[in-house]
Amino acid sequence: MSRLDAVTDLVEKAKLARYHAKALARLCLVSPSELRRYFKQVFGRPPQEWLDELRLMHAARLLVSGVSIKEVVFQLHFTHESQFYHRFKDHNGCTPREFLHRYFDDEKKRTDRLRLAPGTNLSLALSQSSFLDIEEMNHCQKIGVARFGRHSTNARPTQ
Repeated sequence: MSRLDAVTDLVEKAKLARYHAKALARLCLVSPSELRRYFKQVFGRPPQEWLDELRLMHAARLLVSGVSIKEVVFQLHFTHESQFYHRFKDHNGCTPREFLHRYFDDEKKRTDRLRLAPGTNLSLALSQSSFLDIEEMNHCQKIGVARFGRHSTNARPTQ
């Protein structure tokens, strides 16, 4: 059993470590090599890869919540705006601006599809829907829908 098994706030520690593996190892009171072995065993990938993905997922959430691109760069400790653009595009297949355009265009379509009669149980309607995808589940989590019927989320640790 690793000392890392006892760490319950790995996502919070990742933020405090500014998404750097060596700093995360220090915060978790383990060596970088122990952190690397643990991540390979538990998550099947190196810690920096997990941290990079976590950081970009956090960036997407911030963008969708209305935070400017410059503020995202600052809050998530990217060196330059261009570095953020390149990493975001490599991870998501589009620039942050394109992502926002697609997200809000999809959100409008989703809203149009989900027009419900007054008094309809939103949670039930969503769980019976065949078009519910990960983005829609994230949107539902944001507005407070607790369960998603037959759909499940990714098993990787998320914020």
